[in-house]
Amino acid sequence: MIKNLFISRFPQINLEALNCYLKHIEHCIENNEGYKEKHHILPKCLFPEYRLAKWNITKISASDHFIAHFLLWKLNISASLAQAWHLMSNRKSVEGLIKLNAEDYAKAKEEWRALASSRQKLAPKRLGWHQSEETKKKISEGNTGKVFPKDISKRYSEERLGKPSGQLGIKRSEETCKKISMSKKGRPSPNKGKKMSEEQKEKISKTRKEKNNRKD
Repeated sequence: MIKNLFISRFPQINLEALNCYLKHIEHCIENNEGYKEKHHILPKCLFPEYRLAKWNITKISASDHFIAHFLLWKLNISASLAQAWHLMSNRKSVEGLIKLNAEDYAKAKEEWRALASSRQKLAPKRLGWHQSEETKKKISEGNTGKVFPKDISKRYSEERLGKPSGQLGIKRSEETCKKISMSKKGRPSPNKGKKMSEEQKEKISKTRKEKNNRKD
């Protein structure tokens, strides 16, 4: 299936490199020990529709991950894969770019993982921690104007369809309810001035009826 997806989208693909890549991934899946990194078998830059598919995501060792991206570059189908391989195989230093091999890459990742773990243990707990107004403003400005592509929004919506809300069964305290109420006071309704189609009205009515029936 995966091989056919590659070939159907990229007829000019290097078949020898593709076979090596798929055999390598098969070997990596069988070897399930030690530190692992997430890898998309069909690269998400080329197959965004399978970005969240469970069968397309696997966990492989750092050295195997390094080799996998080398073989993807050898497929000779996209500049994005060449860029990914360049970023993975080169590291900046005071002397300039340093070329890495699979062993060096795996060692560097293991050291980074150990350092990050020790820092996390020493870091103060963030419970009750508040960001400064300046930081909030920067985050707000950075997110202003950002719009999710329609296909991604639709995919997220379809994945959540039929699943219970993360807030289901959680009882809020009176104080929390009061804070939520106060924060919404004075705000205009997001639907103010909007005219709903008959189809939208029917959907809302149907949803409310189903909720009422469950309560009964």
